[in-house]
Amino acid sequence: ALLIKDNHVAGLELKAWPKAINAAIKAAKELNPKLAFAMVEVDSLDQLAAAVKSSADVVLLDNFKPDSVREAVAMRDKAAKRIELEVSGGVSLDTVRELAEAGADRISVGALTHSAKALDLGLDLRVD
Repeated sequence: ALLIKDNHVAGLELKAWPKAINAAIKAAKELNPKLAFAMVEVDSLDQLAAAVKSSADVVLLDNFKPDSVREAVAMRDKAAKRIELEVSGGVSLDTVRELAEAGADRISVGALTHSAKALDLGLDLRVD
């Protein structure tokens, strides 16, 4: 898979995003013809409007609240229904249902790993 983070295209004007994203996807597919999918991260609806004009398969909605996810789904449905929307960033087990009900196709819950309680485990080897 290919992930184009928002900071990879941050220096570009939004109108240049589709062409740049398409070029990156094309180059990745030339290097790996078995590329499963290409994902672009956005952190605003303006960036989403640019990303849905590209050949990306998935757009990662970073730190979107449920109301913004609903807007993103409507925008995607109008522009490029083939693109899946994944919500990530700030997702917890308390918010995942509301984000799913807002229409997200995928949801990443980082709290499952970065908020897990640590276990301090030691293994002492004793040789007699």
